[in-house]
Amino acid sequence: MIDRRAFLRRLGFGTVSAAAAALTFDVEKLLWRPGEKTIVLPPPPTIVQGLVRGDVLTFDGVYAIHPVTHHALDVLQQFVITDDVVSAPVTQLPLWPKVVLEGPYRTVSSRIAANAKPILYGSR
Repeated sequence: MIDRRAFLRRLGFGTVSAAAAALTFDVEKLLWRPGEKTIVLPPPPTIVQGLVRGDVLTFDGVYAIHPVTHHALDVLQQFVITDDVVSAPVTQLPLWPKVVLEGPYRTVSSRIAANAKPILYGSR
């Protein structure tokens, strides 16, 4: 009998190469439980290309937080790119403000999804 991790790696779910520039899938998220008949694959991460320092962008479903009441506002949180990006997944973008989900310095209502498509403001 083959180990589940070895089976998934044999199918090619261990790593992605070439254009994805060394992105890795979390094999644990791809594993199924005993008795399940399907494997749920997470959506591939969105790759962002060609952003320059100072670009402003937002993500659907990621709302700004009021600094005093810590409640979500009705506007999307705007993020600024702090360093040039040739190619990177959404979850590894150099953003300001940083994504803080809990505590007194909370900045956003929810985490940025790995497959979120950024909305770029303005033009260069």
